[in-house]
Amino acid sequence: MSRIIGFLSAFLALFLFVPTITVLATWNALPGESLYPVKRGLEEIPRLVFGGSPLAASYEVTLTNRRFGEAETLIASDNTAGLTELQTAISVTAEKIQGTDDPAVKQQFISNLAVYNQKLEEKKQEIAPQSDVPPVGIPNQPVTPAIPAQIAAPSPISGAPTTPAIPATSAVPAQPVPITPTVAPPPVQPPPVVTTPSPAAEATVVTITQTQKEITQTIKDLEKPAENKEEKDKNSGKKEENKKPEKKDNRESSPNNGKRSD
Repeated sequence: MSRIIGFLSAFLALFLFVPTITVLATWNALPGESLYPVKRGLEEIPRLVFGGSPLAASYEVTLTNRRFGEAETLIASDNTAGLTELQTAISVTAEKIQGTDDPAVKQQFISNLAVYNQKLEEKKQEIAPQSDVPPVGIPNQPVTPAIPAQIAAPSPISGAPTTPAIPATSAVPAQPVPITPTVAPPPVQPPPVVTTPSPAAEATVVTITQTQKEITQTIKDLEKPAENKEEKDKNSGKKEENKKPEKKDNRESSPNNGKRSD
């Protein structure tokens, strides 16, 4: 009996050990890696368990959050596989939430989408910045006025005949010499250096923009007021009535109507 119990215990431990190791090994797998399909396969097991219960919507919100983490990691290497998985997860989760009447889960998903949109915008600005080098200018130099040079008077020559001074009839005032200040040239502004992203980076920016558009549209769809059940049934009834063809009275269209045949 003890041998049977020991055998069952070892079998149960081995049975639980393999899935645990598999989950741990695939937990950080990313789209494009060999273990990623195994990770997605393990995620299908809770979906089968939850089915159409209210927990199914909450589980889809969790999976969407996981897809965003994968996409955020792959964006750093200009890989858009994670963004594609994120777009699919957003569509599936929105459809699942529309089929439930849990406002808390809907509001949580809308808040998560707003955070995704903001973080994707930050990633997009990191990939394609406007300018990497800020404009650098030469500082203005102070203006220094030019000082005119003083001219020394010639010294008298010894032994030369002296000429008597002629008295001036009227004194002429000396004219001031205008001083022209020197102006430094304006600073030279080098043009800003704009980096051109690589083709892979441009493709990543385009995919991010598409994902942001889908996020914005999903938020608008989820924030629309739900149609009442009575109005929905009434509208569907009108559509069915319009689809019904009108029946013609065969008796009125018959040429022998009201006449007895001989």
